[in-house]
Amino acid sequence: MVVKISTYVGGEDIDKFVEKYGENLETFDCLDYIASLSALLNLYRHYRITNLHSEEAFEEAWEYVWLFTDISILSIDFPDFYDDVKRLALSFELSLKNLEEQSTFSSLLEAIEKIFFEAIEELEREAEETDAA
Repeated sequence: MVVKISTYVGGEDIDKFVEKYGENLETFDCLDYIASLSALLNLYRHYRITNLHSEEAFEEAWEYVWLFTDISILSIDFPDFYDDVKRLALSFELSLKNLEEQSTFSSLLEAIEKIFFEAIEELEREAEETDAA
């Protein structure tokens, strides 16, 4: 299965994410993780733009958020998932004063969700084709 994203933000980082995980999404139930992934990145974004100023603080916030998010279970099947999602989050410089950056971050979340949704649609199409044959 190849997942293609027609419009997205994030450039190379998103492309690498799709390439690495797009063909493996059938190994877990994608729908269960979409909301958790968005919540994780949104909460981390909130930490970064409101009260954290050092890289060490960012690291601590990320680990804390990850620990209490259901998405962390993915690390069992995909050991690099933690770092790959973190890399996506760190791709953006965030500021309360810059609404354009916040909008871009929201677009990143939408792009990641689209990866999962398109993978689900592809799996459903393949299942229907198999059943029809």
